[in-house]
Amino acid sequence: MKKYLYIDDESINSIEPLINGFNRSERILVKRMPLDKNEKIEDIYQKLRDLQYDGIIVDLMLNGSGPFRIACNSNSIVQYVRDLAERNEHKFCPVVLCSTDEQLQKQLHNGYTSGDLYDHHFSKDFSLNFDFEAKVLESLAEGYDKIIKENDVNELLKRDISHLDTRPFEPFIGGKIDVKQFADFILKDLFIYSGLLIPEEILCARLGIAKNGSYKEVLSLFASAKYIGVFKEVGDFYWSDIVCEIFYEKFHVGLASLDTEEKIKLLQNYFNDSELVEASLAAYNNSKRFWTVCVKTHECIDPMEGYRLKEKTILKPWQEPHYVSFNAISSGESNETDIVPIDAERYRRRVEFLQTKD
Repeated sequence: MKKYLYIDDESINSIEPLINGFNRSERILVKRMPLDKNEKIEDIYQKLRDLQYDGIIVDLMLNGSGPFRIACNSNSIVQYVRDLAERNEHKFCPVVLCSTDEQLQKQLHNGYTSGDLYDHHFSKDFSLNFDFEAKVLESLAEGYDKIIKENDVNELLKRDISHLDTRPFEPFIGGKIDVKQFADFILKDLFIYSGLLIPEEILCARLGIAKNGSYKEVLSLFASAKYIGVFKEVGDFYWSDIVCEIFYEKFHVGLASLDTEEKIKLLQNYFNDSELVEASLAAYNNSKRFWTVCVKTHECIDPMEGYRLKEKTILKPWQEPHYVSFNAISSGESNETDIVPIDAERYRRRVEFLQTKD
């Protein structure tokens, strides 16, 4: 069982529910790192050198108002853990950020935390799904261990990459794999941005099916496209090229060439299932050529009717941008200032057009 070290300045009584919740999952073992009030940073670093662990969970505000507050923030602790691994004084391991939902969302949005340092984050509130989060944390720790031991990209991805454009994988071919760089590649480049991989909800959007009813039976048709490499338990992802190949093999037509109604008819006939539910059209939208989802409302949308978000990093050629729908902006779930300027202008023109119709 993988062991996580939990670092938090709050009282033992206040953090016990979180620790016990994870431990009851019997997937990971979480133990609090002992802290003394106003403990010197050098002493904390010594503990991080001496203790054995497979991962770190760290609270966002270690220098907050807790009884065991320390004179540094979570970034300093995590950077030191990363430095230990670089110096071969401790193995590379996942580092996970947690806080209350309001604090976490605010700090992530404002760029207070360094995103490159953390592998995952969760909100420690009453809605926390311990079984799911424990599965994710277990997968992260196991994934890091696999990357440390294995130097074959094909084996780590459980896919022969010679069938793909190999440019995204070039930094990891022909030499010793950098553990942190490869972990970031999977967790941040492949999982966060669609392109080579797509999450289950985008697969459903491209198939034109709603995530209810018998949709799981439809997804079983694409089982061989499912990602089964390192960190596979973090989420359900599919190789986009294999999805398209399977669809063409079964229906002799390209997935992108059909609208939702045409896809639904093909799938209903194939599965003899007239109850298969078609994905809904987002408010104010017209196109049913769904290819992505709104990151705020999770509505299926045609990218041509979506509005691209400003990304915090420069997208690589094989990565797709994130989109929000007109409905998300007009309802206040997203802000006009969050989208790229050219799309913001297009949104304003759309608003003016709708106003003239009224």
